[in-house]
Amino acid sequence: ANGVVPSRGSQGDTITINGSGFGTERSAIEVIIGGAPADISTVTDSQITLRLRGDNLTGDVTVRRGKRSVTLSGGATPTFCAVPRITAVSPTGGNVGVEVKITGSNFDVGATVKLGNGTPKTVALKGAGTASTWIDANDTNGNLVVSNQCADATATFNDFRKINVTMNRFMLNQGYVGLPFFSGNATLASAWLTVDQIPRATDVVQADYMRLEMGPVGSATRFPYARSVTGALPFTSTANAAGGAFYADIDNALNLPNVIYYGSGPVEAALQIVKGGRTVASSAITVQYEPASSPRVLLIPVMPDGYSAQLLNDMKSTVDANLADYRYRIYPGGLTPIWSDEVVLRSRVTGAMSITISSGSEQAEAGKEFERIRQRYNSTHWDKVGVSFGVVHTSIYTGSPGMAQLGTLPQWQARQDCEDSFISDVKDFFGFDKGCGPEFPQFLGWAIADNLASRYFVHELGHMLGLVQTNAANYANYVGSSGGDNHSKYSELITNTLPSGTRVAACSENNTIFSANDSFYRQPGVSEPVVNPITGVQLDNQLSDNNPNTKRAKSLLSYACGREGTNTYFDPADINYLRANRYSSLRPIYQPGLARSASDGLTNPARALIANSERLHVSGVITHDVGGETGAIKNVEVKGNSVKTSADYLTGYQLVQYDANNNELLRWGVNPLFDELPNNHTGEQAQFGASLHLGHDDDHAGFFSANVPKAPGVARIDLVTGTLTLASFSAGANAPGVSIISPAGGENFTSGDAPIEWTATDADNDPLQVSIEFSRDDGSTWTPIASANGSGTLNVPIEQLAGSAAARIRVWASDGFLSGTVTSNAFAIAAQPPRPYIITPLDGAAYLEGQAVPLLGRADDPQDGVITSTLTWSSDRDGLLGAGEAPNVLLSAGVHVITLAAINSAALGASTSVIVTVQPDYDADGLSDDQEATLGLNALTERDAWSDADGDGLTYLVELKRGTDPNNPDTDGDGRSDGQEVIDGSDAAVNDPPRPNVLSVWPIGLSFEIDLSAPGQLPQATLEAFSNQPVGATFSTTTPWIDLDAVGGQTPALATVVINPIGLAEGPQYGAITIDSDLGSITVPITVTASNKADFCDANRDGATNQADVTAVQSRVGSIIGDATYAVQYDVNRDGVIAAADVAQMSTCVIAYGDVNLLYLPALRK
Repeated sequence: ANGVVPSRGSQGDTITINGSGFGTERSAIEVIIGGAPADISTVTDSQITLRLRGDNLTGDVTVRRGKRSVTLSGGATPTFCAVPRITAVSPTGGNVGVEVKITGSNFDVGATVKLGNGTPKTVALKGAGTASTWIDANDTNGNLVVSNQCADATATFNDFRKINVTMNRFMLNQGYVGLPFFSGNATLASAWLTVDQIPRATDVVQADYMRLEMGPVGSATRFPYARSVTGALPFTSTANAAGGAFYADIDNALNLPNVIYYGSGPVEAALQIVKGGRTVASSAITVQYEPASSPRVLLIPVMPDGYSAQLLNDMKSTVDANLADYRYRIYPGGLTPIWSDEVVLRSRVTGAMSITISSGSEQAEAGKEFERIRQRYNSTHWDKVGVSFGVVHTSIYTGSPGMAQLGTLPQWQARQDCEDSFISDVKDFFGFDKGCGPEFPQFLGWAIADNLASRYFVHELGHMLGLVQTNAANYANYVGSSGGDNHSKYSELITNTLPSGTRVAACSENNTIFSANDSFYRQPGVSEPVVNPITGVQLDNQLSDNNPNTKRAKSLLSYACGREGTNTYFDPADINYLRANRYSSLRPIYQPGLARSASDGLTNPARALIANSERLHVSGVITHDVGGETGAIKNVEVKGNSVKTSADYLTGYQLVQYDANNNELLRWGVNPLFDELPNNHTGEQAQFGASLHLGHDDDHAGFFSANVPKAPGVARIDLVTGTLTLASFSAGANAPGVSIISPAGGENFTSGDAPIEWTATDADNDPLQVSIEFSRDDGSTWTPIASANGSGTLNVPIEQLAGSAAARIRVWASDGFLSGTVTSNAFAIAAQPPRPYIITPLDGAAYLEGQAVPLLGRADDPQDGVITSTLTWSSDRDGLLGAGEAPNVLLSAGVHVITLAAINSAALGASTSVIVTVQPDYDADGLSDDQEATLGLNALTERDAWSDADGDGLTYLVELKRGTDPNNPDTDGDGRSDGQEVIDGSDAAVNDPPRPNVLSVWPIGLSFEIDLSAPGQLPQATLEAFSNQPVGATFSTTTPWIDLDAVGGQTPALATVVINPIGLAEGPQYGAITIDSDLGSITVPITVTASNKADFCDANRDGATNQADVTAVQSRVGSIIGDATYAVQYDVNRDGVIAAADVAQMSTCVIAYGDVNLLYLPALRK
């Protein structure tokens, strides 16, 4: 062979090889070009003609005839140059990371591709006719050019598009725009994307996954969160996004639900969208996460008599499966429910067959049991709980589904001997601080155990926290409409039928009129999107349907219809109440108190008595009747000195301790819970077929519970008010005796019940309170499992006990003042399996194909506690889904049985399942395939759902959900586009006025009456600034006796107003606080009427205001809260530190209000 003509070509081209000795038999000749045979057309002895195949590449040419062959090698210049040919490119454009498949022929090994003006790169080959490349950041619009090895051996595809994606907005959302971020709460991360050109039908905008990293600003520590992405990315054009309405709907965004971050302070959040290992778009923001604890709540089962272990576990599973919003969303910082091992039987609450939840007397009876169980739990566990909450089995209740009480808090005084730790330490707002006490405040609440557990529990907890105060911005009084006081006015229903005119109404009242203006969305401080960050679902502003039962967002503490755990929220006013700094008796909930001094010591004898003595837990009931007050002491138990004392309330009710000779030993105030805040949801009661409860006028029982120091030698306790003794409790001088009959020791319980039998006797014949406790670790730790009175027997299903080879039972008996205890010999209990439960998704939940499904679950285990690390998730359709407590997954279309399996340390396993339906959505555009077919849309492309045919700034999908016309830019014909109405906060489907962004302040004025002789908490109130869209607001005052804890911030902004007594004069005086913003200024008048200023200046409490008071303050300079030398009356400005400023202010006070004479002046000058 001596030549190839032509020396280049593509599939189908004809070339000729000249030479000699080829013969004439075509079947005897084989020609290899570029490593692949070519198709022989004709053969003569001196010439071969052939047609090129698609796999003939650049390289040598070899001719074979039989066993002989000849090869033409070109050296540096190839003998043959393959010219690539392109027949198709798919897609014809896309974003960074998208794989571009190029089909054609004759692609050399090592061929390169250039996209627009990008850098040439080697293609990935799957044979000579299929090549792939990935779009990189430096690629551009232009021609796609494939180049083989030889110069000018190229193929071109015209008009390839490199689509640039920009993350126009990256937002974190814990419920609604305007809600602060709290540590431990579920967060939704959303990314709104724009493209620099509208993709053609053959272009794509895609990603593989989105990844979020969060961590403290300035730190390398980052916590990752991620989810897969399937199908196309949601996007709009830059011009369409400029209107602002685009960002009001998460349907237009790529979303990552259920992000739980536990840090606080300035937090950097960086979001990255990735395709093909390349960054498609990214953004980073800095947000402020407020520190928030997750308060512990002891859930106490209230069960039918004779209940089974299965009935109890089923109830727990129902509740646990419906507590996602309770745990992670509604309450700032979330809540940590802890199930009590001890159960309250229905018969211990009422003699009737059903418990009337709205009965104050029955709740008081239950409260005695709840407090006793809580106190016993705290005495045996390090993880103390500050509040107990009754969970009533649905088979034994009647009336409303929940009720709660918070004791009214009048002026009250803590024991001076304990005041340092009382004032200084951090309260988690559920009754626990450090030091010697006290427990504060007191709560009482219960609700039924059904699938609305999240809503019931947090609603009642809101009442227990004292939310919706009478002067709150969202306050409404429902008493006139068969409801209760202190509820949110954002109920969506009003009525003109009540005597007082237009009033908020409960759901089931006649003649009620829907009011969009009373919706959750119209509150100052709430802006869209309003979302459930756990599920990643937006609660759309569907006000135009006038249907109060629509599952839009609702105020949790309102009487709005259609409320569930997943769609209820604390109002901005509620959140601000919880965030507020509270001084003296109400220290900040979320912010640490002042540091304690290392020199703190128990030097005061009385203080040492309080700190070191045993405690008496006393609970009972005080009842107001027409004939006068009566009372009962229901329970008295002796506790160790690690139990914190209750506050010594000044309510007019006291527990007085006497010795055997009737000598008074100690008085301690108690705070009965008369202020009942029921959950009278009459419409919901009708839905559930429950009877209505119309108030509490016939029920005047006030429950109290107190931990008081046990005075040495106490023999009697009286409950008194003034000179009237309401109740009395006494016990003899002999301690109870206790013995255990069963278990005797050595038993091995593997199934059924563990029988327990004991005797408890008292030589004085005092009635005895008995607690039965269980230990799984040979007595190292204990947990209460039952209570009784005197001797008895108990059969405990072993399913309720932890497996152990060294289990013990301890029986403790108390006559109130003295106690006796006995511990059994060791016995064995077979290990028990875990109890897994799925928190989300809910059973029966429906998702769309391509939508992230958050899997959230855990398992309670008798041996191991809470299990999260050995959890596995699976689907009967998709197989293994992942492991751990909270993965996000994508599920295929169809019905799935989602199973959560758990294994404990004893290698015992258990599982639970829910059914989830994933509706087909091939194009992942947020509309199911069936819905697209009904609407006449194309189920194969997302472009129609994300289009904006009428140019109003709302996509077709959003218009569909908001009830507007996708072909009319002004659906309601009010002259404003649908998109503009969304921005304005009005309803685009109804002709309503725009929601103006104005500054509002609540309350509009404050007044105080202050007795300066009382050294209690500082006079204080919260001041809130709201606007519909966030703006900066500043708080300022020139009034010298007004202190503000904050200078302002983004609305909704909050400041605590504290009246500093040192600056007050006797009588009335007037001041003001000014709130400034870009929306204008508002001045809030402050009126204070002060009395007994001279007594305030009498720091040493000797009855005179003089130089001795200045000297007394001077002698304590340097003391801080927590020091033995600190006392609040010497801290003149009440800032927690006795300093030179206090000396100067006391000097001024003495001059103004004391017996001033010249003898004081040199000392003052000095």
